[in-house]
Amino acid sequence: MNTNVIVLDKNHDRPIYDANGEIEYGDEDEGNSPRPGGKSSESDYRVTSAGGRLVVESSDCGANADGGGGFVAGNDCASGDGGGAKGFPNEKLVGVIDNWMKDNGTSEYKKWTKQDGYLPLPSSEKIQAIADEQQGHNGQAPTEEALKSYASFKTAILGQYKALVDAGLKVYAWEGHGEPYKESEDTPFRPSSKNMVKKVAETGEFHFFMTKKGFGEGQGADEDNAHPMLQMSPMKTADGKPMLYNDVFRVAHDAVAHLYGGFNFGTRGEMNGMVAHASTLPKEARAALFAETFAQNAVYDITNKFAEQNIYVSKNVGMIDELLAATATPKSMESLMESQNAKSQQDGKPPVDEDEDSDFPIGAGRLRRRPEGSPLDRDGGEEASQT
Repeated sequence: MNTNVIVLDKNHDRPIYDANGEIEYGDEDEGNSPRPGGKSSESDYRVTSAGGRLVVESSDCGANADGGGGFVAGNDCASGDGGGAKGFPNEKLVGVIDNWMKDNGTSEYKKWTKQDGYLPLPSSEKIQAIADEQQGHNGQAPTEEALKSYASFKTAILGQYKALVDAGLKVYAWEGHGEPYKESEDTPFRPSSKNMVKKVAETGEFHFFMTKKGFGEGQGADEDNAHPMLQMSPMKTADGKPMLYNDVFRVAHDAVAHLYGGFNFGTRGEMNGMVAHASTLPKEARAALFAETFAQNAVYDITNKFAEQNIYVSKNVGMIDELLAATATPKSMESLMESQNAKSQQDGKPPVDEDEDSDFPIGAGRLRRRPEGSPLDRDGGEEASQT
């Protein structure tokens, strides 16, 4: 059989692009494989069409499970092939976001994921300056530039959310105890990015805390609020609950920063997640992303209090461009890591550790989204509280 397949980078599990930015295609009969490393067969992966482009999609939908009938290239994982469609594997999510980027003109920005590296945090002085700047905008009216950034941001995250839902992801508001993706039943308020990846892949469902649960009823989370992220979006959860733009952002950001990007929920993981998400967005949207993520985290890091929901364009937003530029080549990335590790040693901090589970405390944004009354110990325990 002569089956065209996408050629994947065996080190990154992603399509290889040619000099013109187009996906390279191979031929199954010529020994190319839709799976990295050339070790798979059509019984492992299939080629499907999404967003007008071919993508590689796992056939783990019952066909290859015990008792399954095997996978035939081109089928649709219907019930006749061993149990119907199952889950939302991460490689499918990667294909959805990659296609969204290309369809929306953002492919010129180099996407950033954990497979590309793990950027260190800025110096404590830089974090202090970012926090001071954020708090300096308390009570100030937003500028036209800031509102334009938020408008671009809202359009982009809404598009990413729709792309994920159209591809089959089911989104639900979390009503259970503790974190939706808890580390264990013994630590229900310690989130686990690994468990999130696993659960979404297995079930095809994504659970999140709705904004009103965190802000509280009557505290401004509604469609009439002046803050762009607290206005009502056109989207609803899979079970019909209306979603604010901030709800849409929570889902899109977790999908892009943590599922797609591969970064964890700690402070450094959240910064890398911001860069990962920024690499998929129009440049105009980056100021809003910075204000909604790293700037608010910086305030919590310094003050141990949640930041005001300020709408502004940070003079430090160029940090995103600097970090993306530093990741453009292995040499520049290596230089950045060496300089940051040297700075950490001068500050008496340990060198950058890329172990996913070591990057805690939990980022402020993730604490802020918990329902009122939930424990707010940044290390994930249940004893500490915050005022």
